[in-house]
Amino acid sequence: MGHKLLKKAKIAAEIEKRQSREVAKSRRSRRARLRPRNRRFVLRLTPMAAAILRQACARAAPMEACGALLGDDILAEDVLLARGAAARGAFEIPDHELRRMGARAEGRALRIVAIFHSHPSGTSELSAADRASLRWSRWPWVVVACGANAAATLAAYAAGDAQPFAVEIADAPGEHGPGLRMCPVAD
Repeated sequence: MGHKLLKKAKIAAEIEKRQSREVAKSRRSRRARLRPRNRRFVLRLTPMAAAILRQACARAAPMEACGALLGDDILAEDVLLARGAAARGAFEIPDHELRRMGARAEGRALRIVAIFHSHPSGTSELSAADRASLRWSRWPWVVVACGANAAATLAAYAAGDAQPFAVEIADAPGEHGPGLRMCPVAD
């Protein structure tokens, strides 16, 4: 009888060990999805999310609009604007605002997949301040470049090393609708 209990305990311990390894592996792969390192990674936006980004940029000009893209894995389906974080030529999202956006995403069974901000100057290139901040970011960034007379352009950059990666509209890759262009990713 004692031998059978010992054998069951060993089997239970082995199962628990495997499950903890799988959970750790899952966490590592989730982190890898949040920090796209290769150029084949694509952040996809729903057409509605792309339209909201375009409108937020237009409304905030000449200030920078900023906030979070919500979704699951690499599909951003909703946009949350940060409260009181925009300024002329800069933006800063306070910790309490990030927590509010995270809680709102969790309440919708989503998560933050990227942080976005606009460049009213019309360029999608990262500034030196953007690169410095992105180095410590938990999420990739999407820059919405919206010049006065040009269509809005989206560019995405990986968290940590600021490497550019592709952004596309989920329903119609290659066709982004009026007033929105995708920034090409250099090979």
